Amino acid sequence: MKKSNLTEFIDGNYIQSPSDYFATSKQTIKKLINAQAIHENRALLCIIEIGKTLSELYDYKKRSQSSRIDKLWNELISEFQYSPATVTKYIKIAQNPVLTSKRFKNSIPCSVYSLYELSKIEPVALQLLIESKEVTSTSGRTEIAALTSTP
Repeated sequence: MKKSNLTEFIDGNYIQSPSDYFATSKQTIKKLINAQAIHENRALLCIIEIGKTLSELYDYKKRSQSSRIDKLWNELISEFQYSPATVTKYIKIAQNPVLTSKRFKNSIPCSVYSLYELSKIEPVALQLLIESKEVTSTSGRTEIAALTSTP
């Protein structure tokens, strides 16, 4: 889109008024925001499913007490380049009933680090923080940690 003057915009082969240009752009932005929300929800679901799967595999590994299973576990973790801390984060997230509740899927961030910080909060307290909007989908790790630290 080329700007020909202050009142007209050329889009391809036709002239578009500023109000049409802004209206079209507004619709584009709305579509992108909706797409972003869909992907964030998918990202959250993926984080939870990864955590559940890792948790199940880790429990299986502990129960089996087999060097073969230990080797398979280590190969899996190595393939995804997960540190023990990363595995712990995913598992803790997946074990938190508030974070895995569909009720709050649009109210919590979709970052592993932010979700892990939230997983450290007692479920009842976490639910209250979400319901009071002290925790939102845009809350970052630092903000969340500040909510739980004592001065």
